[in-house]
Amino acid sequence: MYHKEHIENKVQEQLKDFGYNLNEIEGRIYHDNSAPIKRIKNDDSFKEALIKNKDKILNGENFTTRFKKKSPLKTSNLHNAFGSVDFLNSGMDNDANLHLYMFDTYDFNANEGPLVEAGRRQMLKGNLKGNFSICDIVLTKDELDKIWSKK
Repeated sequence: MYHKEHIENKVQEQLKDFGYNLNEIEGRIYHDNSAPIKRIKNDDSFKEALIKNKDKILNGENFTTRFKKKSPLKTSNLHNAFGSVDFLNSGMDNDANLHLYMFDTYDFNANEGPLVEAGRRQMLKGNLKGNFSICDIVLTKDELDKIWSKK
């Protein structure tokens, strides 16, 4: 359903430094029309990723993208919440709605700057716990047409 093998491999790889048991890592699922999904669907970086990866989407392929860092004055900054994410493509349904699962791990990778390193130290001490999230995103044909017409 959620591309289980890809998710398990990615979680294991991203959180390997912290000694977690794969079966004990917490996951969160955000369903379409929830507040987080609405923010994602309205984000310019998300729309740009859909435009950039249109051929992959139409061919049923997965893709990875990075949310851009925005001005500190912006009220929403998905870069801080997600950073780099995988989009797992579940294709189009009979009504031409696109089904994507946006997948991300909450981790702090080595050598990604002082703020990430501070989080990494806290995670290694056990003060922060790694997890993953899956965002169930459904885009209607009209939503996709509107985004893809802005090339």
